Amino acid sequence: MFLIPDEGTRQEVAPFIQVDGDMDYPELLATRGQNCNVHTQALQAKPNPYPHPNFTRKEEFFFQDHKSFTPLVN
Repeated sequence: MFLIPDEGTRQEVAPFIQVDGDMDYPELLATRGQNCNVHTQALQAKPNPYPHPNFTRKEEFFFQDHKSFTPLVN
């Protein structure tokens, strides 16, 4: 969700978003539409603070080392 200022003092969710990967660091470009201001923000990964359970033995089988695909998933 990319918030941009609306015509007043509030913010709204940008309906149009584009990723610009031509720069040294990728950026998000957001606008409300044609002929409207374009707002930019650095694209950064955020860690997921929630704990994730370990894989079961069956799940680990799907992610075998050095395999480009598995015949188990269609």
